[in-house]
Amino acid sequence: MCLVVFAYRVHPDYELILLANRDEFHARPTQGLQRWDADFFAGRDRHAGGSWLGLHHDGRFAALTNVREGPPRLSPRSRGELISGFLSEVDWAVPSPSTAARDYSGFNLLLGQWQDDDWRLRFVSNRYAEQALTPGVYALSNGELNSDWPKVRKARQALTSLLDGDTVPSLQWLDALTDRAGADDADLPDTGIGLVKERWLSPCFIVSDGYGTVSSNLVLVASEQLYVGERRYDQHGEIAGATEFRWSRHRQR
Repeated sequence: MCLVVFAYRVHPDYELILLANRDEFHARPTQGLQRWDADFFAGRDRHAGGSWLGLHHDGRFAALTNVREGPPRLSPRSRGELISGFLSEVDWAVPSPSTAARDYSGFNLLLGQWQDDDWRLRFVSNRYAEQALTPGVYALSNGELNSDWPKVRKARQALTSLLDGDTVPSLQWLDALTDRAGADDADLPDTGIGLVKERWLSPCFIVSDGYGTVSSNLVLVASEQLYVGERRYDQHGEIAGATEFRWSRHRQR
């Protein structure tokens, strides 16, 4: 994912309400939201085999953003395997700091799961400090959690407005992340990729030749009910399809 905004223990009916946009090259081989053999739902990166966001039948949740930083380096392992690993293995452990720094390019992870009837959410990264999150509204792009990037501020404001309204969360809430307006140069971050690319990547929703926002997800976690939905977009940013899954939580034994 490249933009994630979420309310953790803010809404009376949900532990988590999360909206996210995935930006990618349109030519990269991808399968949309589907059920994996390990009993979770996620999209699949057919190039490297992992994923970027998923939700398990037992309430485990994971989402990934890359950390934007200077010239890219070739890393031995795909960041997407962190998602599939966490969701497919009950005893999966976050890689040690040395392993994470050596084997993976910069990543941010959101990891949620039930522990003793308490759903807990944490932020893990190989570039920033780990955090056990407290109730609130957060946004994450390709930098620090709640960084002062224009798209991050916009996303938090948009979700806060939805939470203040009286509509029930649905795929329509993903409209909140369809703002295509770029940011002013004075507000852009400096992540080492140059001003032209910073401008190009500054909208919440990116539309350009070959690369852009290819899908969006909505995730809802409640005490007994779980939901994950997906919209997919063509190269012009038009909706090309949608998928939804909703089920009762299967408790771990």
